Amino acid sequence: MWRAAFLIILGLFTTVPQSASMKPEDSALVKKLISETAGIDPVSRRMEYISERFLGRKYISHPLIGSATDPEALVTRMDGFDCVTFVETVLAIAHARSQDQFIKNLIAIRYRDGKVEWRNRLHYATDWAAYNCNRGLLSDITNGPDSAVRDKLLSLVKGLDSHPAEYNYFPKKAFLRQSLLMKSGDIIFFTSGRNGLDTNHMGLIIRKEDKLYLRNASQSHGSVNDEELAEYFRLNKMTGFIINRPK
Repeated sequence: MWRAAFLIILGLFTTVPQSASMKPEDSALVKKLISETAGIDPVSRRMEYISERFLGRKYISHPLIGSATDPEALVTRMDGFDCVTFVETVLAIAHARSQDQFIKNLIAIRYRDGKVEWRNRLHYATDWAAYNCNRGLLSDITNGPDSAVRDKLLSLVKGLDSHPAEYNYFPKKAFLRQSLLMKSGDIIFFTSGRNGLDTNHMGLIIRKEDKLYLRNASQSHGSVNDEELAEYFRLNKMTGFIINRPK
């Protein structure tokens, strides 16, 4: 029942554009993953299963089509991802019962008001997260005594009007304590210290026995891979992180 309710939430105001099409091999994969996860609950377990099937797929820089001057086109490719399209694709499949539903879900997750237009694309991760939390798809669990509030003017995307953003985040030093609360399927965003930018990467948390892994479309590795989360924190610069949990 709850899954049906989310399908309604995701697709109620979204229609599949006539231009939306998938390569036969991509279509077959989506249908296979939907079938294989039909009996798996909750959604976090489906996301873990689906995302594992994408390990090794190539990293693609700027995979989406469209800009402030060029028409937006819906991209549904399965052969490779950047960090955002990887998470979007996994989440959209996890809530789908058919290929058409997957496409509707993807549009609803990626675009404000379900309109496939460049200006409606949720370019900034904190906008993406807040929008999908408000729609009931995710829950922001970045709270408690370890959390802090950040105010920023988001201005990095050329052609898009600058706008202020306020969001909670955990400072990097809180990782060890917060790692005890992380679950497989959680979405993690790494906050940036760069002017005009809120986050610089995102991925999925995967818990394997007593270790946490970041499953992500990694530019440095050139593919979707798993890497130990503690090591990722040690090697990479970030001001902190945000955690969203799929409902």
